[in-house]
Amino acid sequence: MGKLIDAVVERLDGGADPAALLGYLSEAVGDAGLLGSEFPDLEGPVRAAEADERAVEVWIGGALKTFPMNTETFPHSAHIDPRAQAALASLALAKRSGLYVPSELRSMREEESITEEWHAREALRFRIYAALVRARAAAMEEEELSAASYAADLLALAERLNELEIEVPRRGGAES
Repeated sequence: MGKLIDAVVERLDGGADPAALLGYLSEAVGDAGLLGSEFPDLEGPVRAAEADERAVEVWIGGALKTFPMNTETFPHSAHIDPRAQAALASLALAKRSGLYVPSELRSMREEESITEEWHAREALRFRIYAALVRARAAAMEEEELSAASYAADLLALAERLNELEIEVPRRGGAES
């Protein structure tokens, strides 16, 4: 991880308010040292974001175990825990906010509809979102956050994250 992602994870693990974290990020993305540490090459953030997407998918896949169905009325009916439903929506919330998930980005890059720099920038944006998912998921698992709040918070955070202006160093020194 680069210094920026390390700082994000450290702050979230330390209990930072995710909304306040986005305030920090709006300033941090202007710090060439922090931001540059995320882009030693353009493929690094892409690979890391793809790993983060897989980790979010694994957590989503385990949501029904973490938040089991209410089977009190089984076999007549069973109700999925709302927290499992919220977890299942994690990647859809990113897409709804306008963020791109890494698998979409990879397809767009293969079709040559985006530049390497754009791909890397959006991959970094997703990495921040994945850190927010992990923090909000932990709060939901510890019953500090309801399912409705999880979904609403993630959508609002993703929308704000999508508004951050992130400049990626281009080859030859130009900015994207």
